[in-house]
Amino acid sequence: MFKKHNTSNMKLTSKVITFLLINCFTAAIAQKTQDIIQLKNGSIYKGKVVSIDTNTGRASIEISGGSVFVLTKEEIAEVKLNGDTIATTKRIRESENVKAASKFMSEVGTGALFGSSGTSYYYYQPVTALFNISSVYSFNKYFETGLKAAIFGTYGTNLGIASVSNFTLNNTKNHVPFLSIAIGTTSRTNNYTYNYDGSQARNKPSFWGSAEIGLRTYITNNFGLAYSLGFNYLQFEEKYIDWSGFETTTNYKLGRYFLKFSVLF
Repeated sequence: MFKKHNTSNMKLTSKVITFLLINCFTAAIAQKTQDIIQLKNGSIYKGKVVSIDTNTGRASIEISGGSVFVLTKEEIAEVKLNGDTIATTKRIRESENVKAASKFMSEVGTGALFGSSGTSYYYYQPVTALFNISSVYSFNKYFETGLKAAIFGTYGTNLGIASVSNFTLNNTKNHVPFLSIAIGTTSRTNNYTYNYDGSQARNKPSFWGSAEIGLRTYITNNFGLAYSLGFNYLQFEEKYIDWSGFETTTNYKLGRYFLKFSVLF
C-alpha cells in the first residue's frame, strides 16, 4: 500500500526555499553594489554615497537606518561607488589642488583707506575710496604672482600699477587665509598742493607698496569672495613754486590702512 504525500506541505516548503533564494540573491547584489568608504584608521562605512564635494574633498554616505555621515578628505583612504574605486578616489585627490587646476585667477576689489602716518604729520587724511583689479598665475596651491592696477586716494588721486605676489596658507578647503604683497609705482592725477599762481604742483611718479592679509571663501572651484585688511605706502617728491618764484621740493612718505572686499574669478 502506498502512502499519500502531503502536497500542501511540499508546496509550502517550495515557497520557503524560493523566498530564501530570492533574498540571498538580492542581498548578494546589494552587497556587491553598495558604496563603500574606507577610512585611514581602518573604519568602513557601507551604504549609499549621497554627495562628493570635489572642492573640499568631503564625502557623505547614508547607511542602513537612514543615518548620514560626512567624512573629510583627511579621514578618507578609499571610496568605492558600485565597486569602482579609481574614478571616485581620483576626484577627491584632485580636490587637494583646486587652484592648481585653474592656473589664472582675477580679482576685482573695492574698499576704503583710513588713518595716516608718515612725514606729513600736519596733513589730515579723510577716508577715501580704493579700487583695484589684478590677474595672477598660480604656480602651485601656495603661491601666485601677477599684476595689479589700482586707483586710490592718498594726498590726491593716484593711479598705480604693481607686481603682486600672493601666498596662501592652506588651499585644500573652502576658506583660505592669504597674504598679498604688491610693489610698484603710481602717477597722481591731482593733489592738494598748488603753486602761487593757482596751478597744481609738479610731482614725479611715486613708489607704491602694499601688504594685506585676509580670507578667501571659494563658492566654486573658480569663483569666490575675499575680505582683507592691509597697509598702503606711498613715497613721492613734489615741487611747487611759492609767491617769490622760488621752487621748493618736498619728499613725502605716507602710509594708510585699508579694508577691502573682492570678487575672485
